[in-house]
Amino acid sequence: MSGLTVDLIRLGLNAASLRHQAAASNIANAAVPGYKRLSVSFEDQLADQLSAVRQPDGLIGDLPAGVSPVLQEAATAGGEVALDVEVANMSQNVLRYETLVKGLSKHFSILSTAINEGKR
Repeated sequence: MSGLTVDLIRLGLNAASLRHQAAASNIANAAVPGYKRLSVSFEDQLADQLSAVRQPDGLIGDLPAGVSPVLQEAATAGGEVALDVEVANMSQNVLRYETLVKGLSKHFSILSTAINEGKR
């Protein structure tokens, strides 16, 4: 199964999963001296790649290989973990993940309708 929509949703789900792991690790290690919080780099990378493949008519061609979420140490002053911020980030990430899953479900529902109606 391929297609730009499915590929983008897959990448978004992978990023959300990795972001959840980073937040969980940050929360679990908040009291560890010297621990540097983790974050996920993805949105800027994706935006750069999408602008590179955008066609003159505004449509997006194939997504180039190599776009993937990356877990990294956060570039914040001190790199310390603020539990309230991490919990808020995790909650926001859960909503983002659920939205992507609903979008994927809707996409497959449309495909299913097209297939089933085409049989009639």
